[in-house]
Amino acid sequence: MSEPSPSPPPPTREKPPSPIAKGAKWGAVAGVVIAQLYVTNHSPIGFYVGPPDMLAVFAVCVGLGAAIGAAFGWLSTRTPEDDERFPG
Repeated sequence: MSEPSPSPPPPTREKPPSPIAKGAKWGAVAGVVIAQLYVTNHSPIGFYVGPPDMLAVFAVCVGLGAAIGAAFGWLSTRTPEDDERFPG
């Protein structure tokens, strides 16, 4: 006779992503869209020929988008009690 196999562990719930990470992700997506629109509208033939130009446009747009999205995510986590009141 064989021993019964152990039961699998109960499923664990994953923690939802933080608002900062979610904001950074959506900001990066918006940066990709803006970079693509910029590339198609500001190129004489509809696209950049050289990879360095295109890489710079995408790096700047995605980086700024992620930073702005993370800032909005961080601001959404703040409560009014976090603000300091000035005596006056």
